[in-house]
Amino acid sequence: MLQPKHEGLHSMSWDARKEEKEKRRFVDEGLDKRPPVVATGVFFLAMWLSGWACSAILVSQGVYSIPARYAISTVVSYGVFIWSVGIWCQHAAKPRKPSSGSGWDLGGPDVGGDGEGCLIVLAVLAIALLLSGIFWWVGGYAMLFEVAFEAAFAGTIVYRTNKPHMLGNWWETLIRRTWLPALFIAVLLIALGAKLQHDNPEAKTLAQAIKARRSIQK
Repeated sequence: MLQPKHEGLHSMSWDARKEEKEKRRFVDEGLDKRPPVVATGVFFLAMWLSGWACSAILVSQGVYSIPARYAISTVVSYGVFIWSVGIWCQHAAKPRKPSSGSGWDLGGPDVGGDGEGCLIVLAVLAIALLLSGIFWWVGGYAMLFEVAFEAAFAGTIVYRTNKPHMLGNWWETLIRRTWLPALFIAVLLIALGAKLQHDNPEAKTLAQAIKARRSIQK
């Protein structure tokens, strides 16, 4: 796993009270000066693309069970989410220079192509940013900075109830905070896929199942 670190922190030691104080300061500063709006939009976009690509590959390999593909694709998407957050932690854990502005480069390459292609790209980006907003609303931004805190102060010893604990296991913190919502979403997707395929046994993909259901309703 990625393990961003600050130089010179290995000799530091805190008690639990000091750790909580530093964590609160780190999270509050991050939320105030560099909220991960774009980053979380990219996380969700990467998750969707990886899940879609995984499902498409499984279909090409003859896996026609929609719920089975959704189960596998969800695991892959969750892995991509963890990997993406690890990449982001490397950025979030770096000390900011006064001249660096907000710390975010919101620019990017121009999107070329025809108007229809641009509309599709804009629609996908809009959905990703909407999910990012929902993620913020449920406290996801603060959680990300708590994970980044582990990476930023990796190697620091914290004494909790007189037992030493070394900071740095950001991925364990991330999994502990997100596995239950991820499982809930996976169960919903699998149940949806199972229902659609049960009602339309000939369907091999979600699109085919929806199309068959609409034709029956007509």
